[in-house]
Amino acid sequence: MKPAVQQRELMWCQKETAEFKNISITNFTTSWKEGLAFNAILHKHDHTVVDFIRMTKATPVDNMDISFKIAKNRASAT
Repeated sequence: MKPAVQQRELMWCQKETAEFKNISITNFTTSWKEGLAFNAILHKHDHTVVDFIRMTKATPVDNMDISFKIAKNRASAT
């Protein structure tokens, strides 16, 4: 991916998650490892799909499972 495109995508992710105090996206690797960033973006666009307030950094695998299940369900519905 070209650096300019990657920088724009990173900025979009930062903007989408700015309201979430426990999310800090600085890159496309470690910033995503807890699964919270994915779920924050999903929650921002539809508050009904994920109970973001109950999520913690202590359950990264569960967090990722939730976000990918939601994304899969949404993709198959279109």
